[in-house]
Amino acid sequence: MRLITRIGRLFGIGFAPDNHVAPIVRFERYRRVAGPGHFLFWPFLERPLESVNVGLRVGNFAFQDVLSKDNIPFVFQMTILYKFDPGDTQPEIAAQLVRAPVDLLHLIVKDYASQGLRRLASTFKSDEIPHAFARAVIERDLSRFLIGQLAVLGISPLKEGGLLVKEIVPPEKFKQSMVNVRGLEATMRELVAYRSPALMEWGTLATFLTNLVDRQGEILFMPPLSLHQSTGQTSPTYSRMYQNGH
Repeated sequence: MRLITRIGRLFGIGFAPDNHVAPIVRFERYRRVAGPGHFLFWPFLERPLESVNVGLRVGNFAFQDVLSKDNIPFVFQMTILYKFDPGDTQPEIAAQLVRAPVDLLHLIVKDYASQGLRRLASTFKSDEIPHAFARAVIERDLSRFLIGQLAVLGISPLKEGGLLVKEIVPPEKFKQSMVNVRGLEATMRELVAYRSPALMEWGTLATFLTNLVDRQGEILFMPPLSLHQSTGQTSPTYSRMYQNGH
């Protein structure tokens, strides 16, 4: 097969496999892409470069220290499915990308995804980010952002299901803070059930004192849980607990 390919090139006949195109250069300057399959070029004037994969590519990325609206750092792990076709971009851009290392396209997609992700995450509070709704919004809006930004490079993420947030990892202190708050919420709900004003007052005071923090000789306070007697629900401030060392 290699012998046939070499002989064919002497007569200006090239071949690119399925899901691949061959960049054609004339006097070492990029001209066009050809294929997949057999294609013609001018021998002695043009030559095909190594074929480029225009099929589906899979990028698995981890983004560290993605800050929420209240400055809690998360780790996002996601998969992005995309394609690259040098025929869909300007010749000046294609001339560089068809000669670039294979990993360069991954790095480009990761860089743009990082920019978009950090902007989107900063619109959500830390207690909202782990929820399915926030994840769905980030997947949708980040996919649209990448499609718009990468089109000029000939890179096209899949429009449907091309981006998946696999895991969102909060910092350990933040996870412990949420566990502590849930315990305090359970206690406050028990107090609400007794419907005793005096007991409620003492319970609220105890909760407040529990959340005093002594750091470097300085007494810092954290707002106690806000109690809604009508519903028996509490609304914790997770980020403040984390930032104050809980």
